[in-house]
Amino acid sequence: MKKDTVLLVIFMLVPCFIKSDTVKVLIYSDRCGNDIQVKHLETGRTIRKEGCIGRGKYLFSSKNSERRVRGILFVKKTGRCSRFYIEMDTEYYVACVLAGEFNHEMFNINAARALSVVIRTFVYENKKRHKDFDFCEFTHCQRFKGEPRNFAMWEEITRSTEGEILVKGKIFKKKIAFYSACCGGYIEEPESVWGNENKRFKSDYYGGITLCAGHHYYRWKKEINSKEIAEVLSEMLRIAVNDILDFSIYKILPSGRVKKIKIIYRSNNRVRKEVVGAERFFSEFGKKYHWARVPSRLFAVSKRGNKFILYGKGQGHGVGLCMAGASEMGRMGVGYREILRHYFPGAEIRQVRNVVFKNR
Repeated sequence: MKKDTVLLVIFMLVPCFIKSDTVKVLIYSDRCGNDIQVKHLETGRTIRKEGCIGRGKYLFSSKNSERRVRGILFVKKTGRCSRFYIEMDTEYYVACVLAGEFNHEMFNINAARALSVVIRTFVYENKKRHKDFDFCEFTHCQRFKGEPRNFAMWEEITRSTEGEILVKGKIFKKKIAFYSACCGGYIEEPESVWGNENKRFKSDYYGGITLCAGHHYYRWKKEINSKEIAEVLSEMLRIAVNDILDFSIYKILPSGRVKKIKIIYRSNNRVRKEVVGAERFFSEFGKKYHWARVPSRLFAVSKRGNKFILYGKGQGHGVGLCMAGASEMGRMGVGYREILRHYFPGAEIRQVRNVVFKNR
């Protein structure tokens, strides 16, 4: 074996046993893995075995897409399925997520810097979010699509805030790092959306304007039909739902966001009523019919035949940083630290090495 080859093998395999500040991400989270080809780009070889393959830059190819990712590759086979995990440096992960999450029509350098701090904070708040790995590729965690072709730009932005996270109090314990595309003019507290509290919302005004008013989802109109509602409700309740008679708002938060919905339906010739959490229902609806069908929970609803028309505001949950609003602040010349102070009042920006973590 040539000396250069031996050195490359050592370089690839030693990281399997030496851990640093890394995160472990499941690549192609929605696939079994059998239709995915993995190639080590430095050597050109195709990966077919399982276990810790080692460090390198890998190309994941499927029928419709591909990912380029740097890190330590682990392959796990369960029955007929292969699962691919990459353990990567945290700052590298932040840069990739920043590229995947930021809508290019909203791009602004200071807004991107602010978002990089929020993304990094989310990482440290949510490590081990899944049983065998830290994060999936989807918005359930953070959108990860590997390295974009213009990765150097995102890496430079991330480097400008390297190690910075948001902290409230002396000990890092309360989860505050959330963000969405467009808050619709109303910023929500996490306890209101995912908990049982009805905390006060904050209007997203700055400099005398509603910051996200120029976003294409600031106002929207969508429709869903009775058959779709019936199929989702049937799967949730595990019963046959024959028809939807009514679909209406049952409880709202002070901001107007829908907390619970009421569904009148027919099952086995009986008329029944079900009150369900809006987050739970539309999470299941989004998995089945795509998330963009109902962009936010800030809407009013009316019935038209067997269809229900939703008149809404915003895109996403509206908690934490509003990306459209942050971009507008950046265009106004506001720095990234001031953007973070606007969206996370009372939080400090601190270096992660200087933070005490609860339960670690």
